[in-house]
Amino acid sequence: MLRHVFLFATLASILAAQEYRATLTGRVTDPSGAAVPNAAIVATKSDTNSKFHTVSGADGFYTLPQLTPGAYSLSATAKGFKSYIQSGITLGTDQRISQDVQLTLGDTSQSVTVEADATCGMLTVPTSSIVVRSNTRSIRGEPLESSTNTRP
Repeated sequence: MLRHVFLFATLASILAAQEYRATLTGRVTDPSGAAVPNAAIVATKSDTNSKFHTVSGADGFYTLPQLTPGAYSLSATAKGFKSYIQSGITLGTDQRISQDVQLTLGDTSQSVTVEADATCGMLTVPTSSIVVRSNTRSIRGEPLESSTNTRP
């Protein structure tokens, strides 16, 4: 009987650990590629208009964890830069998506709006939460590396 109670408790803790929420992360940079610290980042869920706030760190990185799956827009503002707005970001269950932001110099009353689908150009590995982003401009002329694991 004690073994059944232990088994049930173990199974219940494993099932409770299953995560369905997503994480949106990225790096905020200026036109030269330098980090922009203290940028105000807001993810807005499209269907509920719920807003999730954070600030980029000294290295320009930000993380918005615990987001429910769905469609979002992302905005970023920082002093001396135009406001940035990215729509069309779709977060799936237990997914971690990287969405980098490049701010443009200018007044914060000006804005740059990107209305492309943020999931375009991404490859999500189904057994993991790894997301690979690429475009042809960033990989042309770069050496390709392989980590093929072969057994004798």
